[in-house]
Amino acid sequence: MRIVLDFYKDNSGRVLSLAKELSGYRKDVQMLAAVPADTVPPLGVLRRCIERWIPRQNIRVWESPGPEPVSYLLHTACVAGLAPDVVVTSRPNRLTALPCVDVGAIPENAGLDRLLEIFSSRACTDSFAVNPGGVRMTLAVVSPLPPQHTGIADYTSALLPALARYYTVDVIVAQDGVKDEWVLSHCGIRTPKWFMKNGNKYDRILYHVGNSPFHYYMLDLMQTHPGVVCLHDFFVGHFLRYAELRTPHTKAWVRALFYDQGYKAVQEHFRVLESESLCLAYPCSFSLVKNALGVIVHSRYTRKLARDWYPGMDQRLWKQIPMVRQPINPEFSVVEEEDSSRFYVCSFGMLGPTKLNHRLVSAWLNSSLARDPNCFLVFVGEKQPGKYCRDLKKRSPGPVLEAASGSSEEPLRKDMPHGWAKPQWRCSCAPFPAGKLQLRFWTA
Repeated sequence: MRIVLDFYKDNSGRVLSLAKELSGYRKDVQMLAAVPADTVPPLGVLRRCIERWIPRQNIRVWESPGPEPVSYLLHTACVAGLAPDVVVTSRPNRLTALPCVDVGAIPENAGLDRLLEIFSSRACTDSFAVNPGGVRMTLAVVSPLPPQHTGIADYTSALLPALARYYTVDVIVAQDGVKDEWVLSHCGIRTPKWFMKNGNKYDRILYHVGNSPFHYYMLDLMQTHPGVVCLHDFFVGHFLRYAELRTPHTKAWVRALFYDQGYKAVQEHFRVLESESLCLAYPCSFSLVKNALGVIVHSRYTRKLARDWYPGMDQRLWKQIPMVRQPINPEFSVVEEEDSSRFYVCSFGMLGPTKLNHRLVSAWLNSSLARDPNCFLVFVGEKQPGKYCRDLKKRSPGPVLEAASGSSEEPLRKDMPHGWAKPQWRCSCAPFPAGKLQLRFWTA
């Protein structure tokens, strides 16, 4: 339970005594303090008292630059921004949109168990974000959605129901249609052109960005309406190279290289004949996050890359959040009963140099599994046109490539996908003997 103690001017003594009582109960209880700068006793004295029972990092000080209603709005925003399950305050009438307990209504010497019972009865079990006026906040999610052939579309589709518990959600897409029944029935669907004119109406904006052309429409939106960026790929040179080829006058890739590493990178852009090496040499993601209100990544390694490449950027803006995981539907299986003796090693994602598919094939061919007729290496994804996949085919024996690609003209099984695989197929490896193996170039 997340309890916010509101030290509002005239109630410091009673709230402080509650902090002392609650400090003895650490299990599943987190205490935070919202303290006005003009409190009595003086702020410095009160903070020293609070820090005896509440960690310093859990104390938030707010200051009003003017009288009501400015003070009321800032007070409400400060407390609501702490995402409380319950607020202990002497002014519940000021925080009507939040689950509050009036400190004056709590019996003296109630005891720890009674206090927790009172707080639990008022705690919001499924709260939603509110603005200072008590109205549910709005969220714009800028991301491709199914049926677009990108894993980020499926990721966002899985995430939206959770976000909708807390916000009124609109999705901003640049595609002909959305094929997701839940999204169609629960979210507003807007175009980039509409969002460019109306983006300032939203309380929160979330961009999902990866290293593919599907995010091209976001570049101008991110500059005009900054928000939180969920960065699925730290190296985005391929995406920006595509953007520059599509609209050369924007010089999107050149500008990104300059923001990333200055004139040295720009010079290489005009000297290097093979642009692929440049895509792997410089991340170019600084141009996407330099105006962001926050950055979400999925791994500690990506955070390390951010520290190494952008040491001057405030690393407190970068947060690591695990990938969304959906439960596997046991009713869906791609393998028939007689195939239960087979073992599949699956690698997911579009084939390309950053996925190191060539190393997987080489390792497979050098292993005993390649000589076992019941073992199969399957790339669940789409072949990309270009030199890499052509070379991969030349280097691999035909029968092995068929087993390794999963997207050839004659796939391993008739019900295995050609090219792009639907989410339920990607999640269906668990019902049968399988291993999931993923390699990634250091550009993760």
